[in-house]
This record gives sequence, structure tokens and C-alpha cells, in this order.
Amino acid sequence: MTKNTEIAKIEEKQGGFALALTGNDFAEIVAEEMEGLGAMTYDVIKIPSGGITAFEVPSADSDDVDLIKDLECVIVDHHPVNTYWIGEMGDEENKAPDCVALDGKTGFRASGGCQDCATCPYNEWGSGKNGGKACKNTHRLYILRDGSVMPMMIQLPPSSIKNFKNYLSKKVLMSGQRPADVVTSIGLDREQNSGGIKYSVATFKKVRALDDSEKAAVAQISATLKAMRKAAAQAPIAQCRPEQGEGEFAPVPVDAEGLPF
Repeated sequence: MTKNTEIAKIEEKQGGFALALTGNDFAEIVAEEMEGLGAMTYDVIKIPSGGITAFEVPSADSDDVDLIKDLECVIVDHHPVNTYWIGEMGDEENKAPDCVALDGKTGFRASGGCQDCATCPYNEWGSGKNGGKACKNTHRLYILRDGSVMPMMIQLPPSSIKNFKNYLSKKVLMSGQRPADVVTSIGLDREQNSGGIKYSVATFKKVRALDDSEKAAVAQISATLKAMRKAAAQAPIAQCRPEQGEGEFAPVPVDAEGLPF
């Protein structure tokens, strides 16, 4: 996969978010077309390392990725994800996590059994390097871009979660809205830690509220994705309880980024 080095510009459009779905039942369409194929997968928008302030967005026309400075989108769903790797940091680049909580609450271990994240010693401050957590707490956003009916996913690193929390609570919820009711612009700022390492932090800005027709169409997508995601997270819990410990439970299969297959 190659990168298109020229920064793509977002075209300014009025409206258009999921209007093609007006009058259709998105949940029924997804259920019918995905029958027997397992969970729905999403293209992943990546936040580059090294403090680069442009997202790596899979191209719609090729296997390349476009570098895009700002993403105008609707956040149709979001949830926490916890991932833990045994061993030194950096191992996550090469192998699937040894424990993953797709709902941020119950972790499923590769060895079998499950773990309550609220009481897990690896999810406590001080369990990792430099006083941090050994378990990596991230947050996934499912976004809908203008003119598309299929969401894409962004996995926010721990350093970006505070910005999203502040945006969600102060700019969206406090105004009586939900993320799926508004157009959000997501950008990247470059920061540097005490060791001189540069990294990118996601920023969020409310652009406008959706009009009634857009909101109705987007609501179908949002409700369907939330229901699918919650069902997928809850289904294994019925087979695995914290008191089972190292049981026979087969964990949710995920790749090296903690994404389900």
C-alpha cells in the first residue's frame, strides 16, 4: 500500500450525509447482505506516528491511502477498547494482544477465560512503564463521511481521549445533541513528550447540526451499528464469567491492532 503524498482537500458540500438511505431500512439491508459472513468490517483511518498532522485514509479508488488534514464527518458510534500485551511495549506491532476488551469492560484472554477490567491489576496506573497502565486504553470512533453510507473507523490513542471527552461533553451533549446529530471536524495537532518524541493528538470541532432529513437517515445507521456492536460484545460474556478464570472459552479473534477479524 502506498501513500498519496499530496494532502487531499475536503470538498465543501451542503448536506448529503446518508441521504441515499432515506426511505430504506438500513438494519434490514445489513442483516440480509451480511448473513452467514460474520461481523461487519470497516476501513480503518490511521493516525500516523512521528507527529504527522494528516490522517491516513484508505482510498476509495485504489489500495493506496490518502493523507487528509481534516475529516468532516458524523460520529455514528463510539466505544472504549482495552488491549494488553505480555512483555515489553512494542510487541503489539507484531502480534495480537494477549487480552482484549471490545467494550472496555470485560477482557478476554488469549489463554482462555475472562477478566473484569475494573479490577484488573494491569489496568491500574503504575502497572506499566513510567507510572502508566500496562493495559492500553483506546477509544474507537465510527465516522460517516459526506456522500457515503458505510462508516469508517478511527482508533484514538490514550493521548487523544481527553480531547474527545471534552468535545463530547462540552460541545455536543451540553447543547442537547448527540454525536450523530452534528457534523464534526476531526484534525490532528503535533505535540512532543518530555523525551522529545513527537506524536499526533486528535482535535474536534463542531461544524453544524444535521438537517432533519440527514438526521433521520444517519439515525438508521447509528442505531444499527450500536446494536450490532453491543450484541457482538455481549454474546461471549454469556459463555465466560470472571470466576471461570482460565476456562475453555475461546477469545474473540483480533489482529495486532486489537481489531476483530
